[in-house]
Amino acid sequence: LGKYCAANGLYTRARNQFIEAQKLDPSLNLDAEMGECRAGTAETVLAKAQKLADQGRTKDAFRASADVIRAYPGSPAADEARKLNKAAHEKLVAERAAKVEAREAAHAQEELKPINKEIARATDLNTKGLQDKSQSGSKREFEASIQNYKHAVSKLEKLIKQSKHN
Repeated sequence: LGKYCAANGLYTRARNQFIEAQKLDPSLNLDAEMGECRAGTAETVLAKAQKLADQGRTKDAFRASADVIRAYPGSPAADEARKLNKAAHEKLVAERAAKVEAREAAHAQEELKPINKEIARATDLNTKGLQDKSQSGSKREFEASIQNYKHAVSKLEKLIKQSKHN
């Protein structure tokens, strides 16, 4: 029964059958069959890991390939699992870095909002100054515009200093 299970890819059941057979007859030498079950199981788990990777389930593929490496370290499947594990690890690291970068970019956009508002206000004041028909009104708008630009530059410089320290 164990050989039938092994021939049909049911390696865990085959292994269990071989163990049971050895219990019933301790003189049986089933080392080759047990080795075949181990190799078959390793290949099955490796195939599962590869399928998970192909489905984009990188974290699961990483874990499954690590299981092959841990459980069957000297097998040919473990050699392939190491390659898959390395690729999955690199992909996970890249995904994590992209998430961090996206969070930081969103945070930077939030920090820039008040500066952008200050610049928009300065631009509006500048436009008003250009459209004002009186010289004193134009001068007042231009001066206010310059102050807003200076304030925006000051805020931006502080933000740059903070980001350099972080």
